[in-house]
Amino acid sequence: MNKIYVSILSLIFMLASAGTVFAETASVTSFAVPATLESGQIADLTWTIEGGGHSLIIFCAQGVKIRYASTNAVFPCDTKVSVSKYASDGVSLFVANVSGSPRIVTARIIPKDPNGATDYDAGAKESTMYVKPSRYPVGSFNTNATSTISGGITTFYWSSTYLDGVNFKIACSDSITATSTLYGTNIVPCNRMIFSNDLPGSGSVSFKFDNQSASELPLNVTLFPAMSPGVYDGTHSETITLTVASDAQKPLSARFNASRNKIYSGDSILLDWSVSNGSGMNVKFTCSPMLQIRAFSVATTTTLNCGGYAWSANFGPTGSTSVTFISSNSSDEVVTATMFPLLRSGNYDGNNAQTIQINVAPVPKTPVLPQSASSVAQTMTIVPMISTPASTPSSSNLLQKSSDVFKAPLKVGVRSAEVKLLQSYLAKDKSIYPERLVTGYFGAATKRAVGRFQIKFGLVKNSKDPAYGVLDAKTRFSLNALQ
Repeated sequence: MNKIYVSILSLIFMLASAGTVFAETASVTSFAVPATLESGQIADLTWTIEGGGHSLIIFCAQGVKIRYASTNAVFPCDTKVSVSKYASDGVSLFVANVSGSPRIVTARIIPKDPNGATDYDAGAKESTMYVKPSRYPVGSFNTNATSTISGGITTFYWSSTYLDGVNFKIACSDSITATSTLYGTNIVPCNRMIFSNDLPGSGSVSFKFDNQSASELPLNVTLFPAMSPGVYDGTHSETITLTVASDAQKPLSARFNASRNKIYSGDSILLDWSVSNGSGMNVKFTCSPMLQIRAFSVATTTTLNCGGYAWSANFGPTGSTSVTFISSNSSDEVVTATMFPLLRSGNYDGNNAQTIQINVAPVPKTPVLPQSASSVAQTMTIVPMISTPASTPSSSNLLQKSSDVFKAPLKVGVRSAEVKLLQSYLAKDKSIYPERLVTGYFGAATKRAVGRFQIKFGLVKNSKDPAYGVLDAKTRFSLNALQ
C-alpha cells in the first residue's frame, strides 16, 4: 500500500516539474502593436517568444476588414494563425474599419512548446488597437444618366477597396415604380433594402423607372456600405438624386398616307406614317380572297396577312414601307389599310387608328404580240451565260442585230408588249422572278427580277448600283445573247 502511495506522489511531482519547465521555456517576451490606426493603414505586429513557435489570433470586430499587406489576402479573424515557423516574428496587415464608428481590435500572441507542437495558452499576451472609421468606405458612386429617358434603363456603378458588399434603397413615390433584372419580375420595394443578399463591394446594377405622373419627378437612390452581411453603415451611405421622366401616355396623334390610291394589279405603293407620343405602329389590311398583298426585299418575298396585323414585328413611330397588290379579279378590288398606333404600354390604340382605301384595277389588256415575237417568247429558255469573245463590246458600241428581241431600254413605269415579253422570259426562272406576273407593266416586281438577273450574270454588284433593275444596253445584250 505504501508503494502505491509513493508512486502516486512521484507522478504528481513529475507533472508539476514538467509544467514548471514548460512555463519557463514557452513564454512571450514582447508583443508590439500600433495603439491607434487610421482606417486602411498598415499595422505592423511584432513579437519575441521563448519557445518553439507561435500562434496569432485577432478577434473579429464588426465592420473591420483585415488583409495581409504582402498579398492582400484576407487574414481570418477569430482563428489561430502561424505566419511562419519561427517563434519570434512579425506580420504587416492592412486594417480597415468600414463600420462607421471607432473599433477596438484585440490581438493575442500565444507561445508554443519547445517542439512547436502545442500552444501554451497560459503564456499568451494581448494588445489592442484603436481603429478609426473610414471616412469614405465607398470609393465612387455614379450613374450613366441623372435624368432618365422614358422606357430607358438607368445603370448605377460603384467601387470600394475594402467593402465586402453593398445594398440599395429607393425612396418611395406615389407615381414612380422601379424594376431590376436582379430582382426578378416584381416591382422593387421602396424605402427599405432591396436585395436579400448583398451586392459585391464593387459592381453595377440597372433599374428601369416608370413615372405615371404627367411631369418629371425627382427620386433618391441610395447605396449603403455593408459592415457585415445584412448590416449596413447608414452614416456613410451615398445618394444620387435622379430626375425621372414622365412615362404617362400623352395625347397621341398619327398620320398615315399612301403614295397612290388607284393602281393596277402588280403595282407597288409606298405607305408612310408618323406617330407622335407612341412607340410604333402596325397595319391591318381588309381584302377579298382574290387579292394578295406582298412585301419584298432583295432576297425574300413575304405574303402579308389580310385581316390580322400584317407584320409580325411592329414598325417604329416614323417610317415608310413598300407593298405590292396582286389581284386575280377581272374587276376592281378595294383594299382598306388601317394603321394602328402603338401605345407606350405596348397596346394598340384603336381610337387613333388611321384608314386609307386603295383601288386595285385589273391590268388592261395589251395588244397581241406579233407572231414572230410570240414565237420567240415560247422558245426562250434561260441557260448559263455563253463564253464571251476576248474583247467584250462596251455599252456605248453594242450593236443590235435585226434578230434582237429586246431593243429598247425599259424601266419602272413603262407599259408595253416588250415588257410583257420580258416578264414571260424572266418568269421561266423562279429564282429570278418568283412572282411570275406577266402584265405588261414594268413595276417593282419586274425591277427586282431584272436586278436579280443582272446580279446573277455579273452585270451589277448589288441593288445599290444605279443600273440595278434597268433594262439598259448591257442587260439587253446579255438577254439577247441567250436567245
